[in-house]
Amino acid sequence: MENLVYLPVEKIHLNDLYDWSIPVQRCKSTKVALSPVGSPASSPRKSGVKVDLENGKGTGSLVKTNEHDIALFRYKTTVFAVKEECPHAGGPLHLGEIEDLGDELLCVRCPWHGWRISLHDGHVTLPKGHNFQSTVVYPVKITQEGQISIGFRGLDSKYFKVDEVEF
Repeated sequence: MENLVYLPVEKIHLNDLYDWSIPVQRCKSTKVALSPVGSPASSPRKSGVKVDLENGKGTGSLVKTNEHDIALFRYKTTVFAVKEECPHAGGPLHLGEIEDLGDELLCVRCPWHGWRISLHDGHVTLPKGHNFQSTVVYPVKITQEGQISIGFRGLDSKYFKVDEVEF
């Protein structure tokens, strides 16, 4: 098993996350379309268009941990953490909806073009034929108090930069 560094997620606990396993909550979800008018339809974010990345009601949550933007999703007592950008065109996955494909195989659907990405392994499940594309899935630990921590192979290099000091 790989040695990972687990860093706590600040300001968000398990009970703060929207639980996609509760049907009543799913009915209250807010659908968000973020394709700006006048921008290239294929990749608004990669074309420099600013995207409002505020957490939407009834979606995932966007967090920054270890200098990575990460989308968090809750299903029952399990929390999934994936790279926030869709591998297709950079869509904000934290604003996507969760789909249960049966046997609790869960996918997030990108709000820009509807691509579905597995929350278990990060592979694209829709459109068909794109399963070679994937995104990063991070391991998650949750304490009994609901504190969420995300696993990384190491700390970002930002934490090791030292300014030159004259003596």
